Amino acid sequence: MIELIVMAALAKAPVIAPDHKLSCPTGTKQVRTSSLVACDEGGRVFHGPYISLYADGKVEAVGQSEHGFRSGKWSFYDAKGTLVGETEFKRGNFHGRRVFYNPDGSLKSEETYATGQLVTVSGPGGPTRTTR
Repeated sequence: MIELIVMAALAKAPVIAPDHKLSCPTGTKQVRTSSLVACDEGGRVFHGPYISLYADGKVEAVGQSEHGFRSGKWSFYDAKGTLVGETEFKRGNFHGRRVFYNPDGSLKSEETYATGQLVTVSGPGGPTRTTR
């Protein structure tokens, strides 16, 4: 657990250059707007790496999309570039761990989900509540 907290404290948002190239899956093409850099299957259905941007171009979130749905682990950053949370998704629903960090990188709270349904909630050193 201590390693996780130290890693969170050191985590900073990646810097995305204007000419940043994603590894887009076959059949998709990279698109960039003022609010995102992602791989588009067509019709704004995203598949592959996805980077959400603040209005000033700094990274807000980094993750993967599968045919228009968030999938896998996403990392979320505040406007200063500090990691504020990590969430696991499956077909657009929370699925797995959802972790929130304080500005100093310490654990604020952690939730566990199964297909969009909250299962447990815990805080640093505090008891775990089961919601099912």
